[in-house]
Order: sequence, then C-alpha cells, then structure tokens
Amino acid sequence: MLLDSAALLFLEHNVCFRETDPLRLEPYLVFPELINLKKPPEDEEATEDGVAYTVSGPTENVFASLVVLLGYTHTFTRTAQWHNNARYEVGDQLVCGFRQEAERDGELDFVICFAPKVGLPVRTLFQGLFESFLARRNLTVLRYEPVRCTNAKCGHLLDRSVVRQRLKEGKDFAFCNDCGEKLTLPTMAEPIQLTREVQAEVDSQRRAAEQRTRFEQAVFRVRAYVAEQKITPPESFISYAWGVHEHERWVEKRLATDLQKAGINVVLDRWHNAQIGASVARFVERIEKSDRIVMVGTPLYRRKYENKETSTGYVVAAEVDLINNR
Repeated sequence: MLLDSAALLFLEHNVCFRETDPLRLEPYLVFPELINLKKPPEDEEATEDGVAYTVSGPTENVFASLVVLLGYTHTFTRTAQWHNNARYEVGDQLVCGFRQEAERDGELDFVICFAPKVGLPVRTLFQGLFESFLARRNLTVLRYEPVRCTNAKCGHLLDRSVVRQRLKEGKDFAFCNDCGEKLTLPTMAEPIQLTREVQAEVDSQRRAAEQRTRFEQAVFRVRAYVAEQKITPPESFISYAWGVHEHERWVEKRLATDLQKAGINVVLDRWHNAQIGASVARFVERIEKSDRIVMVGTPLYRRKYENKETSTGYVVAAEVDLINNR
C-alpha cells in the first residue's frame, strides 16, 4: 500500500513514467533524471540545435517533468532517452528532442534539437509545447535564439556560451568568432510568436498531457486493484490494418501499451508474431481463444476486409471472418 501511494505521487508530479517489460510483461517506473546511459556518439550528428534556454528557480525535477509531459502529448511519441537527453518522433519519423546541457545552483541550461528534415511548423509546435510546460512551473526562463553570422561569406554559428555571457552582461551585440562581423543579439525575454492555429494546437496538446497524467494514475489504481483482488486478467486480441505508419504506431505505442499497463494480456502481431518463420495463420487463430477482441476501425481496415487489395487484404479479411464466427 505504501509503495502504491509513493508510485501514484511520482506519477502525479510527472517525476517518472511507466513502461512494461516485454519479456515478463510486468510494468515498471522509469525516472528520467536517474538514467545514466550516455547518448551514442554516432547519433550526435543526426540532429541540429535550435533554441537554448536558461531556467532558474525551483528546478527540482524540471528535466523529468519535461521528458514525461512531452511524451504524454498526442503528437510526439517518446522513442528514446539517455542521460540528460530525450528524443521524440512525430509524423513520418520526424525526430525532435532536447537535452540538459548544464546544471548550477538553482539554474539549468536546455537546448532543443531537430532532425534537418523537420519543417518549421513541427519545430514551432515542439518549441511552443516545451515553453508552455516550462511556464507551468514557478520558474524564470531566458531564451537564446541561435545567432548566425550575417556575413554572406561566413555564416558561422555563434557559440551559445558567448551569447549567454553577452546577454547576461546586458550587451545587445557580439562579434563573430571567425570573421569578426558585428552581430545583433535577440532579446532574451521576447515571447515566442505563435499563429492562432499553432497556439490552439499547443493548448490542445498541453491539455492532453495533463489528462494523460491523470489517466496514468487511474490505470495504476486499476492494476493495483486487480492484483489485490487476484482477478484473472482477460486476453485481448487487437485486429487492425497495416499500411498507415501513424495508425500502426498508435496501436502499438498507445492502445496496446495502455491495455498492457492496465494488466490486460494483449495479443498483438508486432509482439507475438514477429519471429522469423512464424505462422500468420496460426497467429490469426488465436482470435478463437482470446477473451476479448479489439477492432481498430479505419478506412484502410474496411478496404482490406472487403479484399479490394488482394495482395495485402486477406489477413484482415480472415481475422474479421473469425471474429464474426465467435
């Protein structure tokens, strides 16, 4: 009981998030601030740095809450985390992330980063969410936009530490490290300019993250109750259509994972039929023995059921036929 209460408190304050052991199918808590695994060096060149921040005030658990809340949004899916570093994906595997660069007494330095192919709309949304989550806490936030040399023959990116130091000294200019060009520095306190549409999306995603926090607590209570009452969890088969990356990711990373967190035994092809040589027909037959069936209805699912795509539709058609015969 004491451990459950402590876990609920951690989840409530976004200090950790829950994952499930793929082998033992047991849930566990991940505390981002306690991760010691370093980011692989080969990944360093896969992203480019964006805006930097210096945050001061009550900075306890700020990094952890940012990792958790960004992963709770409907748009950005948490794909990896390392020591002081987190990565997310959106859409067609577009990579966004952030890292904590330095920590001083009452101060933290953050940098957000993106894969080169990430467009301005996604960058603006990620930055807007990042800043909105920082704004929820009683913090002083200073933003440092990247400063690039205006000399057409140079284009050198000014070191962030130089930008921070010059602005801290009250200066509004600096000199390029390479060519000596005088550069105007952006104002630290100037708020990010969002269009009405982007602001609405930021607000929507922030609310989704807040609701997700409450959902995680509710699911934890459900699983604790099931364990306490010694209730045998049902087995649920998930039937869905392959072909749309976002749908596939939602089924695996959201739906199936959430059901598993609640203590339900999930039967999912990506988890149970991924081995080389596995029989698709035998896997589909598990529909007959499963306690519950979850059908993820999409336009593609209907087309495949009607077998209009003869090369790929037969599996969904076979699944639905078995479901109808239950």
